[in-house]
Amino acid sequence: MRRTIDMLRPNLDDLPPLSIAEGCRLVTAAELDDPLPMWADLLNISFEQTDWSPARLKEQFVGQPQYDPEGVFFVMDGDRGLSTAFAWRDTPQETHLGRVHFVGALPQERGRGLGRAVVVAIMHYFADRGFEQVFLGTQGYRKPAVQLYLSLGFKPWPHDDEEERIWAEWLEKHKSE
Repeated sequence: MRRTIDMLRPNLDDLPPLSIAEGCRLVTAAELDDPLPMWADLLNISFEQTDWSPARLKEQFVGQPQYDPEGVFFVMDGDRGLSTAFAWRDTPQETHLGRVHFVGALPQERGRGLGRAVVVAIMHYFADRGFEQVFLGTQGYRKPAVQLYLSLGFKPWPHDDEEERIWAEWLEKHKSE
C-alpha cells in the first residue's frame, strides 16, 4: 500500500526526552552554513530516488513564509548527515496543528534511533511554540516507521473510508507484534 495515511499526536503533553545516538549530534538548518545540499541528498537517499535538489527545497519550503530553519533537524556524525525531518505548518497562520514532515535516515543508519531523535525534536519544537497537536503522513508498508510513531503517542488519523480500511487492516495484521 503506497497511499499516504496520517497519524495524529493528540497532545504534546509528557513528551519523551530527546536522546541522540552516541557520537552524533542534533543540529538545525539555522546552525549550518548551507544545509540544502545535504538535506536534498538525505531526502533522495531516504526516499529511494526522489528528485529533491537545493532549488526544489527553496521553491517548495525554504521560500515559503512558514519556513523556519530552526525547525529543520539533522542528526549528524561529524559533517555527515544521517537523518532529517522538519517542522512544518500547512499555512503560515497555523498555530495549533504542526506537521512532522519528511522523516528520513540513511538506510545503513536505520535502527539507531535517529528517526526517533528528529521526531522528538520536532514535537518539542512545536510544544515550545504553544502548538497543541502534531501530525504526520506515512505509508503502511513502512512498518518500522509506523511502529515508531505509535510508540511516540501518534494514533491513526483516517480521513475517509479507504484510510479507515487501511488502518484497520494494518492494525489487525500487526496487533500481536
